[in-house]
Amino acid sequence: MLEWEDDSRDGNFEHSSLYVGRAAIMFPVQASKEPPSLTMGEPGIPVNIWQWKSIGGEKGQPGAKQKAGFVYQTVEDLNAEGYSTLTYQSLQNAKGTGIGERKKMALNFQT
Repeated sequence: MLEWEDDSRDGNFEHSSLYVGRAAIMFPVQASKEPPSLTMGEPGIPVNIWQWKSIGGEKGQPGAKQKAGFVYQTVEDLNAEGYSTLTYQSLQNAKGTGIGERKKMALNFQT
């Protein structure tokens, strides 16, 4: 679980989805003595990234469960091998829920 102070909760989701609250965790795909580069891994050393966005994923938020017949993922399951190589995994295993209460955000990632 990740928790943080947030007194500037995103409320205008119709304006732009580019600048909404986000949180991510990154895991090495292969075990190694050295951790992967923090800039999304590096060539030949892939990482798995779980990214949560406040838009469409906050419990109780309009559209969090369904909008126009599509189910929106709260957490995106991504892979990368260096900066600018971020790609979606074909199988989305990561899930998560974000809850905002009293100027705090709490985020629970799971598989």
